Amino acid sequence: MSNAERRAKDQLILAPDIVPAEMRPLVEAVEGRPDYARCVAHMLSSLGDRIDASAAARLAVALRMLAMNDVPVWIMTEQLIRKAVPDWHFAILKDRRRNSVYDDALKAMVEPDMTVLEIGTGSGILAMMAARAGAKHVYTLEVEPLLAEAARANIIANGYQDRITVINKNVIDVAIGSDLPERCNLIVHEIVSNNLFSQ
Repeated sequence: MSNAERRAKDQLILAPDIVPAEMRPLVEAVEGRPDYARCVAHMLSSLGDRIDASAAARLAVALRMLAMNDVPVWIMTEQLIRKAVPDWHFAILKDRRRNSVYDDALKAMVEPDMTVLEIGTGSGILAMMAARAGAKHVYTLEVEPLLAEAARANIIANGYQDRITVINKNVIDVAIGSDLPERCNLIVHEIVSNNLFSQ
């Protein structure tokens, strides 16, 4: 860990590699302020169109993790995250009927000693359902780095960080023993494909 990363961790500020180069002087100017996260979120929402969409979204997710319970930070970062995430992710989250079917199925299938593997976590909603249903541990895969970070933020915000591990990898690249410390008892996914387990 570099000195800058150590300082970021100790002072609850953003790691330098998360902040786009064009914003670094502005962000450094507000370090130490009690409203640091809000200031950076406000800068980001003002400059968002001038910054690469994926870099802006990555910073937005980092701000949400830094200021977990700060509603204005979440509001100011919403549009930047939405620009980088496909619309169908948001439709899935709002589909109560679909979500209740998954929730009921997980409640029926998960047993307390089970380890669950979820493929394609997106927001982390199915992983959290599996943990809430009583899984000992849930390993959840997400190939898209921004979504993996967003899932981590959601999982922390909901208090499941001790029971859910997000792995930012494609399922075909995951190895038991290194990525997954153990074999899983149950696989959960919502990927509709004819090549899910093929190469």
